[in-house]
Amino acid sequence: MKSILLTIVILILWVNTIFAKNITDILGRDINIPDKIDKIVAIGPGAVRFVIYLGESNKLCGIENIENKVEDKLFRPYTFVIKDKIKNLEIVGEGGPGKMPYFEKLTILNPDLIVGTLFSKSQADLISEKTGVPVLILDYGETGLFNEIFFKSLKILSIALNNEKVYLELEEFIQSINDDLQKRTLNIKYPKRIYIGGVAYKGIQDINSTIRDFYPLRLINIDNVAKNIKSNGHAVLNWESLYQFNPDYIFIDKYSLNMIKRNFEKNRDKFNLLKAFQERRVYTILPYNSYNTNVELGFIDAYIIGKTVYPDRFKDIELRSKIEEILKKFLKVDTVLEDIDINFNFF
Repeated sequence: MKSILLTIVILILWVNTIFAKNITDILGRDINIPDKIDKIVAIGPGAVRFVIYLGESNKLCGIENIENKVEDKLFRPYTFVIKDKIKNLEIVGEGGPGKMPYFEKLTILNPDLIVGTLFSKSQADLISEKTGVPVLILDYGETGLFNEIFFKSLKILSIALNNEKVYLELEEFIQSINDDLQKRTLNIKYPKRIYIGGVAYKGIQDINSTIRDFYPLRLINIDNVAKNIKSNGHAVLNWESLYQFNPDYIFIDKYSLNMIKRNFEKNRDKFNLLKAFQERRVYTILPYNSYNTNVELGFIDAYIIGKTVYPDRFKDIELRSKIEEILKKFLKVDTVLEDIDINFNFF
């Protein structure tokens, strides 16, 4: 009897080995995953977004509770895709950078793969050890930059899900957007000076919250007045610095807009010392960061800013249709913008 049981165990291990593959995640961890993935749990900032960019939302079986707390669907566009099924997905943790999931819930749910972001190697190994499920760690890289880390992570997941074709199609689309934006804004002799305010970072921020290297501005060859601040990325400036920059245009993150409008009403004199407020050249953009980087909104923001600042170079662009096109390519779903406010004027 013991020999029969031993033989069965060996056979199971052999079958699992045959129908599995080795993947190296963004942390350099080598993990064995099933060749066929039917059930995915996504944990950590932006993990669900990675899965949806590859058109695999139907495989999600568990998410964090934080995904149920989006104030506006357009602040995290990927929630358009799961809005009808989110109530049926198991909650496997509260969510947040580095916050561990519920091990017992994961064990019962028994997914084929856990996709995670912003977990350390030791945390990822512990999750796998406690649940018996392979954990694939991905990353977006430095906040607000579409660098090789994001693309490498997306490619790793596409290989894990046998979905490299979708990855390559998205990569090609992103390149076409890059080329279009660069071509439209070449050879501008006197670039406008732009400030990005109210940048969301761990929640709503005031107008003096900004980002040193705001990638959408780089896409359209526009001068970010905050590019030389001493910061690795996000920064909160004092008002003296804002007055010194005195940008031609100010664009405010819609995520923080309501609070900034309230502050403006209370302190109009303070705000109106800035040229952009005096001349009513203050506009809004869509939230670039909300539970990690909304990559698709970065490209949309580039078109919003470009059309506002250089209307002649973007005169053929109709913003609603361009937003729809980009969302469809990234989210693999027909989005409905009729009920979405795409007015980008501050006043």
